Amino acid sequence: MSDWTEFSLGEIADPQDRYSFSGGPFGSNLKREEYTSSGIRIIQLQNIGDGHFKNDYKIYTSERKADELMSCNIFPREIILSKMGDPVARAVIIPCSEERYLMASDGIRLKVDESRFDTFFILNAINSPEFRSSAEAVAVGTTRKRIGLTTLKKLTISAPPLPEQRKIAEIISGIDRTIARYLQKREKLSKLRSALRSDLLSGRKGSWGMSDMEWLSGTLQDIARPANDKWIPSQNENSIPYIGLEHILPENPKVADHGKSSEVISTKNKFKKGDTLFGKLRPYLQKVAFADFTGICSTDIIPIRASAETDPAFLYYLISSPKVIAKAIESSAGNVMPRASWQDIRGIEIAIPPLPEQKKIAEILSGVDHQMATLLDAEKKYVSLKQAIAADLFSGRKRVSV
Repeated sequence: MSDWTEFSLGEIADPQDRYSFSGGPFGSNLKREEYTSSGIRIIQLQNIGDGHFKNDYKIYTSERKADELMSCNIFPREIILSKMGDPVARAVIIPCSEERYLMASDGIRLKVDESRFDTFFILNAINSPEFRSSAEAVAVGTTRKRIGLTTLKKLTISAPPLPEQRKIAEIISGIDRTIARYLQKREKLSKLRSALRSDLLSGRKGSWGMSDMEWLSGTLQDIARPANDKWIPSQNENSIPYIGLEHILPENPKVADHGKSSEVISTKNKFKKGDTLFGKLRPYLQKVAFADFTGICSTDIIPIRASAETDPAFLYYLISSPKVIAKAIESSAGNVMPRASWQDIRGIEIAIPPLPEQKKIAEILSGVDHQMATLLDAEKKYVSLKQAIAADLFSGRKRVSV
């Protein structure tokens, strides 16, 4: 690794461009009322994923405004970094779908000096665990980390000669393309899933009747948080699976991950396989999961069990539908505590088909969810593979022939 050299991000920026390392405008320089439906696209913090560009969120401003903020313009195949956390200083490549873009206030432009550095090598070096740790260490803030332009400019990256940079970038980019394909498939399938849920749970058919949530199901417990509410971590194989809000992931309708507790908090916290777990804290009302094992849960979760007239899987899809979630939020709006309760949702009226049709709908939706889970598992494997290979290549532990 003797031919690797350490460079600051400021040294990596193109010296021929005075704005090659620059931040977005102050908030007062780009106001919400200056957003438009077309024109120059604004790159928001929501567009900066962890290594991949998120294309769903789109806002624009006028060409005149973009010209006025020329120092905050950014162009295709350049790097944008985030000033804000989750994680801080994450970076993506600007796509080629527009001729130019305007950064919002939380973006930082990096135009690489391509006579000495490969842009994709630098991108992956920025997203490496080593660089990210350095950024986290100097970031400020308690609830959400933030890093400034001057601080970020001083952080360093080690790089080999340009031909080896290009070879490493080629290897990592190949894995990235595979990950992107899985991500695109999941995004398409997610849109199909939303459309199917909207159609199959709409209750437009004449054979559907109206029922309330209390008739469809029954809550197992909905107790106030006790003063000693805690769970005892355990690695014992005979310990009890424990579910908290952190274990309910939006991309996985089944709770595959869980903690372990060596003792039961309360018998009222028990749930069984087939129950629906409903996050009752108001910011987490969208956290709904179908339990595929028996265990105990946090008092921030309401376990709900299907009645004899309701298919358990159908009940999960019904409760997790946007319509029911919206009604739960509306019903809980007047509460003193920022949480919903079974009392808030038990009276929600909803259209319900006969039991055989419930089972058929649940079977269709479960099939789509299974495909989603399969794609996600494959994507995670390639992400892990990329992390392992990147750790070797960006540390110089493994060299590539050029």
